[in-house]
Amino acid sequence: MSDKPIELQILEQLDSIYSKENLAKNAFFREMTEQDPDHWVSLKKFSVIKQFKGLVQGNVDLLIQAAEQSNGRFEVNEDKTKLRKVPGAQDEVTETDKENEEASKPDEKVLDYWRQQNLRSIYAKGFPESLDESGYTALSDFFKEQGRVLTLKMRKDDDKKFKGSVFVEFDSPDTVKQVLEKKLEYKGQPLTMMLKQDYIDMKAKEKFQGVDFQHSNDKKRRNNFMIQYEGAGDMGFRDIRELISKKTPVGTVEKLSEPGTGVLELKEMTPDAFLELLGPEHKLEGMTFKLADMEAREVMKKSFQQKRGFKGGRGGGRGGRGGRGGGRGRPQKKQRTD
Repeated sequence: MSDKPIELQILEQLDSIYSKENLAKNAFFREMTEQDPDHWVSLKKFSVIKQFKGLVQGNVDLLIQAAEQSNGRFEVNEDKTKLRKVPGAQDEVTETDKENEEASKPDEKVLDYWRQQNLRSIYAKGFPESLDESGYTALSDFFKEQGRVLTLKMRKDDDKKFKGSVFVEFDSPDTVKQVLEKKLEYKGQPLTMMLKQDYIDMKAKEKFQGVDFQHSNDKKRRNNFMIQYEGAGDMGFRDIRELISKKTPVGTVEKLSEPGTGVLELKEMTPDAFLELLGPEHKLEGMTFKLADMEAREVMKKSFQQKRGFKGGRGGGRGGRGGRGGGRGRPQKKQRTD
């Protein structure tokens, strides 16, 4: 239980519920403040809101006392029946708020990576909503006819049903520009298309109603920076790691189907920054690098899944590498995976 006076605890909750961040995501309270043209909210309504109910316990005078101690941030009306944030009042910013704000901000390089992805991606709508995951290949093939596709996401609603729209990431903004200039149709149905960044900006304005939208820093989200290569010849994974590590730390390395090709994980540098570091030809000692496409990402995804499987149990279970399904008693060919 807090040692702070109850009025100060209530004031902290008022600062929290009226913060720009909360108003941007808390539609219920935002609409409550908009019901009155002068943005008054009745003390009775405050008293039943979850974060106030346990503090006030029916005594709305505590809300009045909290407003009186707010240094002009909050006020009650003459009848002392309603409360509002004083128009133009600045948010109270504590040291804890500052620390939390900094912790919630994503790394600038991650933000830059997302921006780069959005600028080479499109939003496209007009596909049959009856499509399920089995239609993923058909959609991928459709967009591969327009350019080199890095990722494709079928957008779904809360019930996991396809919404008839996709996000498609191409290999460059130039490719996106060419695609958006076309009037594409899918099985006779015209598609509505726009730059993904424009779509995000449009939706942010609709959802947050003029309040600046801030990306949050999801610590659990893994940002897989992947780069694809070719021209490796007979170089082994160790040689490739040593070569790339001269520029930036490297994680997992996997081979692709064509000789001398593969995909690798960049531990610290974004793919765009790495390619810029290599110069306009994107070459390093005979190897050529490019953004990882769908097939390369799928190979890396399976590699990550296998590694999680190894950590979760003995050899990732039967049938996986090191499991019983590999053929007991048969000699195993030694692979150079380093």
